[in-house]
Formats: sequence, C-alpha cells, structure tokens
Amino acid sequence: MSAGASSLTASVLGERPCYEERARSNFPADEIQRSMRLARDILIHLQTDEDSEIRLIVAKAWLKIGANNRARPILETLKNDEKESIKLDVLKQFLKIGDKDSNASAIYVLKDLWSNRIGEAGAVLAEHFLKNGGISKAYTILVRTLQKNKYEGDIEVRGRVADACGKIANLIKKIEESNKPIEWNYISYLSSREVGLYSKTPCISREVGYHRKKPYKKRDVIKKLSFLKSINHEVINKVAQPILKFLQKDEEFYVREHVATAIGTIGDSKLARPILEALQMDESFYVREHVAIALGKIGDSELARPILEALKNDEHHFVRYEVLEACEKIGDSELARPILDDLKNDEALSVKCKVLEVCGKIGDSELARPILNDLKTDQNPYIRLTVAEAYGAIGDSDLARPILEALKNEDDSAIRVSVAEAYAKIGDITWAYTKLDDLKNIRCERSRVAEICGTIGDSKLARPILEALKNDEDANVKLSVAKAFLKIGDRGEALNIFQGLKNDNAYIRTKIANAFLEFNLFDSVNK
Repeated sequence: MSAGASSLTASVLGERPCYEERARSNFPADEIQRSMRLARDILIHLQTDEDSEIRLIVAKAWLKIGANNRARPILETLKNDEKESIKLDVLKQFLKIGDKDSNASAIYVLKDLWSNRIGEAGAVLAEHFLKNGGISKAYTILVRTLQKNKYEGDIEVRGRVADACGKIANLIKKIEESNKPIEWNYISYLSSREVGLYSKTPCISREVGYHRKKPYKKRDVIKKLSFLKSINHEVINKVAQPILKFLQKDEEFYVREHVATAIGTIGDSKLARPILEALQMDESFYVREHVAIALGKIGDSELARPILEALKNDEHHFVRYEVLEACEKIGDSELARPILDDLKNDEALSVKCKVLEVCGKIGDSELARPILNDLKTDQNPYIRLTVAEAYGAIGDSDLARPILEALKNEDDSAIRVSVAEAYAKIGDITWAYTKLDDLKNIRCERSRVAEICGTIGDSKLARPILEALKNDEDANVKLSVAKAFLKIGDRGEALNIFQGLKNDNAYIRTKIANAFLEFNLFDSVNK
C-alpha cells in the first residue's frame, strides 16, 4: 500500500478509539452501572424467548463471561429441540463446559443425533477429542463415519467428514502458532502404536481447570510443543490426506466442494497442490469456485499462479470473481497484474467492480492507476464510483474527488449514499455527514445511513443524525441506529433501543441477542 493510502487510513479511521474504549471512557460511573443492569435485564428476558435459536445465542453469551450456571439450564432445555442443527450446537456447548453433568448431557445429545446426523456429530466429537489430546480417537471416528457412509450413501456425511479433516489439521497448526497467554495443565504423549509416529509425539493439551493441582504455564511447555512443528506435516498426512484424497473423486460435486474447502482450511501447500490441480478442472463450477477460495486462504503465490491463470478464463463469472478475491487475499502484485488486466473489461458487472476493489486493496499504485484511468469514464455509474473508491484507497484523493462530485446528484439514492461514504474514506468527513443528514429521510436508505454513521465513527457529527432516526417506525432502522450508537461508544443509547425492541419479531430479537456477542456487550453483564 502506498504511503498516501496508509496515512489516509490512519487519519480518517485508524486513530479513533474502538467502540469498547469509547464506551468505557465517555460516561460517568453511575451511567455505566445503569447500562450494566439494563444489559443484564435484556439478556435474562431473551433467555426465555420462544425461539430456540435466540435462547442458544443467549446461552453462548453467558458462557462467554463464564456464567456456566446460567448457560447450562438453557442448554438443558434445548437438548431435545426439534431442530437438529440446534442440537448439534448444543452438543458443542456442553463439550466446552466439560464438567460431569455437561458431559452426561453431551452423551445424551450425541446418542440422539447419531442415527440421523452421524457426519455432523462425528465431526463435532472428533474436533473435541483433538482439542483434548485424542488425535488417534478423532481420526478413528472420522474413518468409521466414512466407512459407515459407504453403505448408506449420504453425501451430507461425506461433506462433513471433509470439513472435519480441515478443522483437525488447522487446530494442530493453531497450537504451534498461538501466542495467547493460556495456561495448560499437562502435555500427554501418544505412543507409536496409537498414531504410528514417535513415542514422544506431543498431543494437544487441555486448558487449565481439568483436575491438576500444578498446571504448567504455556511458557514452560513451548519447548515441548516445538516437537509438534517437526511432525506437523506427518500428522496432517496421517489424519487428513488419506480421507481427502479418497473424497476428491467422490461422484457428488457437493463432497468435492467440501474437499477444496478443507484444503484451504489446512493451508498446507504440499498437500494442496495435487488435489487442487485435479479439482481445478472439475465439471462443477461450484468446485472450481472453491478451488480459488482455497488458494486465497493458503496464500502461496507459487501454488496459486498456474491455477488462477487457468481459472481466470472460466465460463462462469462466480469463478472469475473468486479468482480476483484470491488475488486480493494473497496480495502479490506480480500475480495479480495479468489477471486484473485480462478481467478489467469483463462482461459481468460484479467481476468488473471486483477488479477495481482489488486495485485499491492491494494498494500498489503502479498496478492500479492504468486500470483505473481506463475505467474512470465508464458509462455505468457504479463502475465510476468504485474507481473513485479505489483512487482513494491508493492515496489519489485528488483524482477521486472530481468523480464523486459528478456522482453526488445521481437519481439513484443508493449511489448518493455510497458517494457520502466514499467522501468520508478520502478524509472529507464533515461533507460526508452533511450529505448523510440530507439522505436520512429517504425511506429505503435510512438503515444504511445509520450504519455508515457508525462506521465513520465521529461521535459529534453522527449523534444528531442518529438521534433523529432512533424513534423511526421501522424496527430494522432502529436496530441499525443502536449498532451505530455502539460503534461511537454510546452503549446506554443502544441498550435503550434494544430494550424497546426486545419483544419485536424473531429476526429483530435474534439480532439483539447476536449484538451481545458482536459488540462484547456481555462484558457489561453481571453474572
């Protein structure tokens, strides 16, 4: 990214405190205490909601602050829910709690799910065993699940098994890469009989709290965990490679799609190359699309270059779009240059706009300017708007302003709102809020105006607009206003709005419950 773009981002957004910091600093202690009580009341109200998905979200919020005693009764009521997706999530939560009663409930749910959702239940159980030291157990569960499925022909199961392979290998990598100050209570060793590696192969340890009087601190076992780095690829091969190679030839495209997803999750170039090279020619565009997505996750330019070069000419625009998305994530200008140049005049509007977004996101002005200059006079106003945003992203605000000036009186109100947002991104915040104030009374744009006010994050300029919208008749608008208040640091106003909406329709109630997780509102709740 150019120096101009970097300094621009810092001056517009980077130096503002995050909404958690604003919430802690803007209000007196008594107001904070009132907000805490209100947040707790809303959460308690929602934990008896008629919608099981909302109750599950509330249980997760209680678990997040360590209030297991509040979460467990909710989970107990959900373990017999008619939705199997709910029961799968409940199984995960019981396994996370991990005490005797919760483990008993987990076994109950697992037995209930095993006949109909063996793939999903097996994946959850395999992941749990891996986290707690059982690589061999996890592998055995997946293999048996797959073998059972050979006779039953359930493609959903085979897809879930592929996903689980990705999760297992990725969890192994996370342990060696993690720098979080976590305490561990023991390092266990698997025998060569169990895994077929070395007798001193370390296994992932449990977190502190599992009946050990003298827990080891992570800093004391890093040296032991370093064993894992030397055998990481062997563990991946042992657990994931045989299953994924078997499934990559599955007759159902759905399963092959999940294989590509798992490869991206694992992120191992050596494992990925033969599988992705084979799947890039798959007859299903869904599979080819997920090949590109996997390459973006892996981030290896050398691996990606020949495959993305082949996929950039794919007949389906979804695949071409994901090729550009992969270029953006990898961030290699030399990889992206020929692909962007070939796709800049693509017939699909979404692909053409994505080319411009990638130009801005990669931040290489030498790469971006020729493409932006070619498209800045395009007939489509959305293309010109995206050009202006890309100019701003690479630090060429002077080139962005004339385009935005020409667009600010477009008939399409959605474009005018986007123009206001783009002005904020290039540093013209006061003008942006002035324009948003003019647009706040357009019925179909009120929610988006509120969202942008929160995203820009200037409390002084945003507040008058949000105050005008907070009593809107549309609950969705009020919900957007509440989230914007959270982003500018006014937790009290947001909770007041949530309090008024807590008996609204299920969609709104779900959004309120999710806000406790999204905005760390559980930090405000007394256990």
